[in-house]
Amino acid sequence: MLSRDRVARTGPRGVLSRRTVRLMTTNEQGEVEVELHGGTLDGWRVPVDPDDPDPWTAIISDHGQYPGGRSLYAPDTAGTWWWVRDLRPQEL
Repeated sequence: MLSRDRVARTGPRGVLSRRTVRLMTTNEQGEVEVELHGGTLDGWRVPVDPDDPDPWTAIISDHGQYPGGRSLYAPDTAGTWWWVRDLRPQEL
């Protein structure tokens, strides 16, 4: 099976840094994982579906603006997953 690892430069939107990270990795269960950037879940690694035509993930979290709500992340054009906003529990 081919590796789904991709490498790119990351930093705040519109700013390149010299740090290079893996954007997608495969965990022990065979799921594709990405690292989240920004927001309260910065640095977390979560499984995603790389074949989803409308990629985003909303993770249940008590760490965001709305306890019990979700933190919404989506990839930019380089494939880095950035925080978009926090959602109230009833918004999704």
